[in-house]
Amino acid sequence: MKTNEMNLLPAGTLVAGRYEILEVIGQGGFGITYKGYDSVLDVPVAIKEYYPSGIASRYHEQSLDVQVGGSENKKFFEEGKKKFLEEARVLARFSEDPNVVGVRDFFEDNQTVYIVMQFLQGESLKEYIEKNGLISFDEAYN
Repeated sequence: MKTNEMNLLPAGTLVAGRYEILEVIGQGGFGITYKGYDSVLDVPVAIKEYYPSGIASRYHEQSLDVQVGGSENKKFFEEGKKKFLEEARVLARFSEDPNVVGVRDFFEDNQTVYIVMQFLQGESLKEYIEKNGLISFDEAYN
């Protein structure tokens, strides 16, 4: 399910009082990833927002808060937020590994949660495979 543009944080939005949203760089079933700017460290960052498609909504012209309707959806959303933050904690433990994108921060804002990571310019694995075909296990780790 593609996210409606009204559900995206608009460029220029500030989250956690320091991260500016610049543009959307990816969307998936459980979140939206933005290219952002850290005004404190003066560096570009990737900002991953927990936003499960199909149950979360936002109409940014009214509010930046994520809305979830129905008790079952709210329960799923709250459990997902906990797992999302646990993902941030796990990734942070591997911040010295050159094969893992470094986590810089994680926080709650707009009634959802965010992970702030090092921004790496380049093509996604999906884009690489589309251009070059499938890769072997050995290629994936070299």
